[in-house]
Amino acid sequence: MTRSLGDPAILLGDWRLSRTIDDRLTGQQTRIDGTLSLEAVSPDRIRWEEKGRWHQPDGDVEVRRGLWVVRDEHTGAWWVRFEDDRDFHPWKPGEPVVHPCGADTYRGLVQGTPDLWTVEWAVSGPAKDYLMTTELSACAARPRRAR
Repeated sequence: MTRSLGDPAILLGDWRLSRTIDDRLTGQQTRIDGTLSLEAVSPDRIRWEEKGRWHQPDGDVEVRRGLWVVRDEHTGAWWVRFEDDRDFHPWKPGEPVVHPCGADTYRGLVQGTPDLWTVEWAVSGPAKDYLMTTELSACAARPRRAR
């Protein structure tokens, strides 16, 4: 039986992160290599922490990003939220999601299996036109449980 990504708790633990950013405005493609850690801080709240090195033409840069994956107490649906707890998009693996951000539009898709999954964002707007694809593969040390 295939386990679904619908419950993000199945993804708890540490992941190898490999991200490509294809910037169609500049014609450059860059890469980020690093880790993603998903840790349950309660049964309804998961910490999403990315750390890595962004390989750019002028040199590497250390990067990090924090998000939350939170279950809505009324509907039971999972949502991805920014680090400051603003809504980003619903957690709907296998279904496209859209996040408007000012004049820009982010179209995303999460898909895969609990051992290998991808997150893809197609971003368009007056000053942005890029495709960002992140591949996540399981590390040996999994899972992380709620504190």
